[in-house]
Amino acid sequence: MKANFCLLKIGCVAAIMGLFTAKNSLLTAQGTLANTRPNIVFILSDDTGWGEIEASGNPVIKTPNINLLWKEGMRFTNYHVAPSCAPTRAQLMTGNHEFHSGVTHTILKRNYLSQEAITLPQVLKTAGYATAMFGKWHLGLTEGYRPDQRGFDKSVNVNNDSQKHHWNPTLLDNGKLRDSKGYRTDILFNEAMGWIEKNQSKPFFCYIPTYNAHGPTVVGEEWSNPYENRGLYQQKKGKKFRGVDYYGMVSNLDYNIGRMLAHLDKLGLNENTLIIYSTDNGHAISGASGAGHDSNNGKLLEGGLYNMGMRGAKGQTWRGSSCVPLIFYYPKRIQPNTESNHIAGSIDILPTLAELGGAKVNHEISGRSLVPLIDNSKNGWPDRMLIVTRSRWPAGEADAYKHRNYAIQTERYRLVNGTGPQGPWKSVEEAQLFDHQNDPAETTDVSSSYPELKQKMQQYYDNWWDNMRPRMINEQVAIDFENNRKKNKKK
Repeated sequence: MKANFCLLKIGCVAAIMGLFTAKNSLLTAQGTLANTRPNIVFILSDDTGWGEIEASGNPVIKTPNINLLWKEGMRFTNYHVAPSCAPTRAQLMTGNHEFHSGVTHTILKRNYLSQEAITLPQVLKTAGYATAMFGKWHLGLTEGYRPDQRGFDKSVNVNNDSQKHHWNPTLLDNGKLRDSKGYRTDILFNEAMGWIEKNQSKPFFCYIPTYNAHGPTVVGEEWSNPYENRGLYQQKKGKKFRGVDYYGMVSNLDYNIGRMLAHLDKLGLNENTLIIYSTDNGHAISGASGAGHDSNNGKLLEGGLYNMGMRGAKGQTWRGSSCVPLIFYYPKRIQPNTESNHIAGSIDILPTLAELGGAKVNHEISGRSLVPLIDNSKNGWPDRMLIVTRSRWPAGEADAYKHRNYAIQTERYRLVNGTGPQGPWKSVEEAQLFDHQNDPAETTDVSSSYPELKQKMQQYYDNWWDNMRPRMINEQVAIDFENNRKKNKKK
């Protein structure tokens, strides 16, 4: 199969949309090829949501290659992650909520993945996969916690997972530092493509968790300039709105996705490679908790940018913080332009890839395999409750924050106990229930109409918390770390 991928700079994008015309065939689970283990390329964007995909209805941004995956693959439109970086990554790597492996924050060692946790690459290696990651790990980089010590044969990330080094970053390559030249995202995709070429003789898992488009938003002008004067709301006097560079970073990522698709096609790997595109949380143009809830000509915005009709952004507990894109592109098995609205979560990635890769999961997980939906998006799918927690409380104060900043998500409803106008809600009674099937913007509390459902969801959360509380092992680690830091300051 041959395909045309968009490798042009963004100014040319409008003229080349819709180039992908190859026809894909659907093979059922009974087919011989359907049971062939796929190569896996998992691309995880940082701090972007549904609104940062052109195909979702964004009138400004250009993402031709993500559009291609959207149109030729399968979209999960009710897929949920954590509201911030490290917690989502812990879920992806373990198949469990982040508390299960001790992760309760993104800093101060509270993001360190428990060494008892069994990771996704470790599972895939039991089935003979070569494994590598290129990008943001964010689950601990000290001895014993590095990705090359957690199941990845090869790992390359920016030293200290620094978000600030966009150009010529120092790389940490399997624990050894080395220099690099160029723009960070371009470099990481170059590394990934080189590794794939060398390891194509066996099934491979290539994880590319990019730093784009996390702030500070920095990108070459060839990517950001096309977004100047494009009606990006909140233009600042005499200063470029952050959204211009933010969109530019997304477009650069999209370009690199096109490079990867073309590379796989050149190697003859496209047909039997599963490509996954997702993000770690909702978009974050205004920071962790400062996104504004407003509208422009009837379009719901967050931080002044299109958000596909959803309320909330990174670091919040509204649906826009956790409901993010999940796209599977796998020509050998997945029918083009299919969509599933069934509830799914980042805890489902490990069991899904394990089943597709022929690996057994012999440890406790909360996730379930999405393979039945991949084979038939209309398959029945039991409802369930997914827990979304902002956490990020002061170290050692977990119990005081049990009933603050969390959400409980079912296929249709979301119970939100988050942040009100006067700060964090402090009581269960203040939690609001939303029917996002009829109210995606979460404007109308339906608690009074469904009191039994609200009580059931709240009881589920309380029981779940009690089970998770002993697993928050990083809380004491963080207290000790902070105390030592203060002592050293006094010396």
